[in-house]
Amino acid sequence: MRILAVSDIHGALDRFREIYLRVRKDIELVLFAGDIAPYRGIYQTSKLLDELDTFIDVPLLCVPGNMDPPEHYEKPREKVINIHGKAIAINNLVVIGVGGSPPTPFGTVFELEEKAIEELLSGAAANVASFDNAIVLSHSPPYATKCDIVYMGQHVGSKTIRRFIEERKPLLCVCGHIHESRAVDRIDRTVIVNPGPCMKGFYALIDVDKEGVNVELLKL
Repeated sequence: MRILAVSDIHGALDRFREIYLRVRKDIELVLFAGDIAPYRGIYQTSKLLDELDTFIDVPLLCVPGNMDPPEHYEKPREKVINIHGKAIAINNLVVIGVGGSPPTPFGTVFELEEKAIEELLSGAAANVASFDNAIVLSHSPPYATKCDIVYMGQHVGSKTIRRFIEERKPLLCVCGHIHESRAVDRIDRTVIVNPGPCMKGFYALIDVDKEGVNVELLKL
């Protein structure tokens, strides 16, 4: 399966549309790791998700970012599917979702303590029989990877997400949140991908097949 992975649109829906139109013939699934809200208009989130749903024509699985009011993701939509705190089977994969982020210095709208992240992940994974073909879709990156380093050099990802990955060993984790840490990394067998902020034209194409996971970090 070929997957388009994006994160941190931040109102730049035209930029996402340009990416999507470039790759749409080749992909079967979009994974969106959250933060569609503009920096100065977080309550446009629902409207932007509605607009996204009008032109997407493959399933788009998503979780709310720390800038997104999570209730705006709860509205039923045709192709845009919120999987925060849920697991969904698609083709031969299972995608487990958790949105928001650990507390930040900025007091954004959707921040969660690590205990709450643990409860959401545990609940979502409760009925997952095997993690061999599982994907974690999280807004926050796992802690202490190439994908969670801020400009000052600190690791700021979720320790709970990292522990979940270490214990369950899913195939892949797609995340975002830390714009300056666009990267591919590994935790044991699990490939970690932060595609970078879509608002700046960054995205990733991910091929998942019997040979494993192959990632291309790309830019418009």
